[in-house]
Amino acid sequence: MKNLKVIFEVKIFPILKILDKIGVKPFHLTILGLSLSFIPALFYIKGEFFLAGIFLLLFSLLDTFDGALARFQKSESDFGAFLDSVTDRIQEATIFLSLIYFYRKEINFMLIMFFSFLFSFLISYTRARAEGLNYKVRKGPMEREERIVFLGISSMIGENFFPYLLILFLILSILTFLRRIDEAYKIMKK
Repeated sequence: MKNLKVIFEVKIFPILKILDKIGVKPFHLTILGLSLSFIPALFYIKGEFFLAGIFLLLFSLLDTFDGALARFQKSESDFGAFLDSVTDRIQEATIFLSLIYFYRKEINFMLIMFFSFLFSFLISYTRARAEGLNYKVRKGPMEREERIVFLGISSMIGENFFPYLLILFLILSILTFLRRIDEAYKIMKK
């Protein structure tokens, strides 16, 4: 994943230079990304999954730009990383709550959305909690980027298939969560 990040940052270097030149700060991109996350949520509420998926993927790019801009400007900070993580959780909550609302009349689908939401958060929490104890726990197939891409592509396939695709999302999220618990146990018991 780190190599992909480096390749991506090389590709967007001209954009980073422009953003820097016009005075854009990473904080601005973080807040813009948070604000724009409500657009796919509104499309989910309306049942326009294709558009929700497109905007979810498009606006998620901003999440990568703020960190890239911070590295470009040599302005990385602990607070910036903290704020980025907090806004990521708000964005995820916004998306999943809009999905739960859309499926509110179909209890089975609503439960799938709820548990997908729960385990998506737990994946992030296990990593953050381990880091708070000075350990790195990152195993599993469903990092945030993979979860966003999965949701975006599944959304573009359509609302009729979306809940069934989210079953796979949920299974992969549970597996990621369990792998991180196992990894934490192994490194912390030494």
